[in-house]
Amino acid sequence: MSNNNESIKTSRVAAVSTKVLTDSKNKIKAIAEKFSLYGKITHKSEETLETRLQARITQKQLLEQANLEQIIKLSYDLCHDEPTRIPILTG
Repeated sequence: MSNNNESIKTSRVAAVSTKVLTDSKNKIKAIAEKFSLYGKITHKSEETLETRLQARITQKQLLEQANLEQIIKLSYDLCHDEPTRIPILTG
C-alpha cells in the first residue's frame, strides 16, 4: 500500500511541476509578446527586428505618457484655490 501511495504522490508532484513549468513558459511568452521581445522564441518571421523595436519604443512612450497624465490629473485634483509661490514654468 505504501508503494501505491508513493507512486500517487510522485505522479501528483510531476503533474504540478509540469503545470508550473508550462505556466511559467506561457507567462514569459505573454510578457515577451506584450513588450515585443518575442523574436527569439516564436516564429513570427513577418516582423523584423526593427519593427519589434519600434513597437516596443512606442509602447513604452505611450505608457510613460499615460503615467505622466495620471500624475498631473491626481495633482490637479488635490489642488485647491490657495495662493502659491511656485513659478509657472514656461517653455
